[in-house]
Amino acid sequence: MLSESSEEIKAVNKKVGNGGVSFKNVISNGLVLDKNGNKMSKSKGNVVNPFETLAKYGPDAVRWYMMENAPPWDNLKFDLEGITETQRRFFGTLINTYSFFVLYANIDGFVKDEMNNVPFEKLAP
Repeated sequence: MLSESSEEIKAVNKKVGNGGVSFKNVISNGLVLDKNGNKMSKSKGNVVNPFETLAKYGPDAVRWYMMENAPPWDNLKFDLEGITETQRRFFGTLINTYSFFVLYANIDGFVKDEMNNVPFEKLAP
């Protein structure tokens, strides 16, 4: 693991001549904890295989769950049931809304006219 004060980082900073400042702005993520708030550990047996999780739920649902469940700088209590709930609440609603639109757009013969767009100036008050 590298920290900003490690010799490797100091050497890179010196080599590129940035005066020891690695980044101007940094967003730091908190820890990903298990659903009970404990640090994940193989020895405790509470780790989640990310590849299996992504294969089962898909990357969009996992990303959305992680974004909505905790601010980026705070620790995240990770629960697979939470991903299922995110799929149902957000993505289920999104798919149902789109399906409703497509159903009635097809019934009404709706065709979007790409050449008849309202200019932005007319949209703004």
